[in-house]
Amino acid sequence: MGTLSLLALFLAATAAATAPPGADRTRLRTGGFDYDANAARKPGEAAWLARHHDLVVGVQTHGAGRAFDATDPRILAALRQANPRVQVLAYVPFQTVMPWMRAFLEDWARDRKRDPEDLYCHYAVDTVVKLRDGREVRVGGYPDGSAKDRAASRVPSTWWKGEHPNVCPWSPLFREGFAALVQRALAVPGAAPLDGVLLDSFSGTLDKPWDLRLENVVEFRALGAKDAESARQVGRDGLASFVPALGRALREGLGRPAVVMPNAGDIDDVYHWHKDLYAERFRDGYTDFAVEYLITPGHARTARIPRLKAAYEDMTRPEGAVRFFFTSHTTTKEPAPHGFEQMMLAAHYLLQNENGTFAFHRGGAGWYGAAGGRFANSHWHPNLDVDLGAPVVRAQPDAWNAPNTDRFFVLEQTPDHTVLARLFERGMVVAKFGREAGIANIGTRLAPVRLGGSYRRLLADNGLAPAAPTVDLGWGEGALLLRSP
Repeated sequence: MGTLSLLALFLAATAAATAPPGADRTRLRTGGFDYDANAARKPGEAAWLARHHDLVVGVQTHGAGRAFDATDPRILAALRQANPRVQVLAYVPFQTVMPWMRAFLEDWARDRKRDPEDLYCHYAVDTVVKLRDGREVRVGGYPDGSAKDRAASRVPSTWWKGEHPNVCPWSPLFREGFAALVQRALAVPGAAPLDGVLLDSFSGTLDKPWDLRLENVVEFRALGAKDAESARQVGRDGLASFVPALGRALREGLGRPAVVMPNAGDIDDVYHWHKDLYAERFRDGYTDFAVEYLITPGHARTARIPRLKAAYEDMTRPEGAVRFFFTSHTTTKEPAPHGFEQMMLAAHYLLQNENGTFAFHRGGAGWYGAAGGRFANSHWHPNLDVDLGAPVVRAQPDAWNAPNTDRFFVLEQTPDHTVLARLFERGMVVAKFGREAGIANIGTRLAPVRLGGSYRRLLADNGLAPAAPTVDLGWGEGALLLRSP
């Protein structure tokens, strides 16, 4: 092919790069997550987010000390002006009552002549708590322990070295107060409220191996908890009912629906560790979820495939479909191999549908949306500028062994690995899941994968490799491919 023809192909593939998200529903829905205070003061850069993403979470300016986290009206105006369809959610931590939250909730309770202590959970007896950092701390119990009063017996968060209280959605007063807090977080002076809220680390109270010994909690005992397992059941029931209750309260307070999006953490939490909180309750009135860990170097293995299938099924049910916001991470501050970055992107394209939104993240959970105080390139990869078009129906069986669908399918399978693929109007994506995961395994067992046609691999800078009927992939690597004319 001549140079002019190759240039024409490249320009055609990238022509839709400037179209606003939501304008073309064949494109992958993308999102950005958790922006710091420095970046949140830059409306010009905020517009970049809206031009590139369908969903933006957490553009509040973090209040110093006990000051309330709030969204700058200039930021919201920049987002909505750049893309009127963009969905903007507030970020509110849920596993911990942070100082700004505590100040609001306690003032709210006092204003209503309610006891602020009823906002919290408390230990009845002295209890040793295991925190996330591995330390153990002893908390006095009240009235049957060494605590001098209820305040001294508060259940601590397993985060932040245990220095802040844990949330207590099992308390009626906490539920009322938290709804008021979220409504305040959604409010922006002189503008329509934000579209909803992401509740971070939603199931953190129940997570292992850290342990809050919930069977010793007064409020749990009042709900029937007698031992560790019954306490966890009380915990799951309370969390599951909290989300639809918060949604109803926000609808009443705002006069319109608002998104309530719990962050479930890992997709294994959704379908395994906390399946009785998430997957088994999807039809119980809450349908928006964030999954913070979809693909990472530690998850790019064949054991992940059943989770991808389950999530796709839940997002595409004819009735009661679930909406997911997925994030995949490189987990390192150093640049990741392009093959692994395309593995993350390919996994997103495998799941693409109208109820899925995806964030590509260079880094880990400790450093998120605005590296160096800049929005530019946040949760974005240059390859996302190339429009692959809509998924294509194929006659051969998909990964569910059903013919005539546009879903992903098994391109190659051995005891050692599985290659998943999906066809699009302008190309194909492939992802090789190895038997083992981990950064040391990324790129190993390199071998050619037959594509069933001639394709050009999209390079890191959006250049195109020569046309070929195969692509070389190792474990944990993927490829975005454009069909060769």
